[in-house]
Amino acid sequence: MPFESVYRVSTRNSVPTVAEVDALARKLGMDLPVGYREFVTAFGPGTLSDFLIAYMPSEISSTPEELDRLSQVADDHREGIRESALLPEDIEQAVVFAHAAAEAPIWIASQRLGPRLFEEVEGYVYEIQDGFFGLVGICTASGQHEFPFFEPRNGRRRERVLAVRPGIGHKGFVDLMAERWGRESLRCSRSSIDELGCPHYFESGIEGHIELLLAKADDLPPDCFYARVRYDIGSERDFSAFVEPLLLPGGGQHDFIGEPMW
Repeated sequence: MPFESVYRVSTRNSVPTVAEVDALARKLGMDLPVGYREFVTAFGPGTLSDFLIAYMPSEISSTPEELDRLSQVADDHREGIRESALLPEDIEQAVVFAHAAAEAPIWIASQRLGPRLFEEVEGYVYEIQDGFFGLVGICTASGQHEFPFFEPRNGRRRERVLAVRPGIGHKGFVDLMAERWGRESLRCSRSSIDELGCPHYFESGIEGHIELLLAKADDLPPDCFYARVRYDIGSERDFSAFVEPLLLPGGGQHDFIGEPMW
């Protein structure tokens, strides 16, 4: 999937230079995975489609947990429990280039197979066709999103989880956002209410990512729901003025305000 198709929640981000990425390749003594250079120099640090987190060149160094994990996977390959295009030695010495926002999977490459990218999840190893270009599409589809989006880790993001009062509803909340900032600047992924019950909206006016958690919450009155919102700190006053009249008096037990938990 071409990176031009990725919606950028905010463009306020610093990115590695091509020279820094090239220096990483020399340091590792290997060809980097297909698309890695283009991905990190286009987006920098952050999360793609709420799932994929790529390590920046300065962050490439496997954690003790990742090393233990790869060692176990390599042992499983030696014992014939698992098999893949990678040899056990490839796996033990693999470089981790990205990880999921959850604990699994991780994405690795080996010196021997150079630009080929592999996913490791629960001990299984699979090749990712087209490297990071293919990975963008896979992560977006697995989250049932209609388009890929990237949210930066730039030190300027504020996250709030809010209980919306009765009488507003999903459609009413969206209509009020459109009335406040303009419908032309509002985009939606998961536009239909599926079993996940959480459509995602993007409002460029506040560099906002709004997730409506529409599944019934036992701690809220009927016709109430939670909204998880991330926006630029420069939009704090504007967003607060919009949302405060829409909130459940006293809030809900899951209300939160602070930095995003990446």
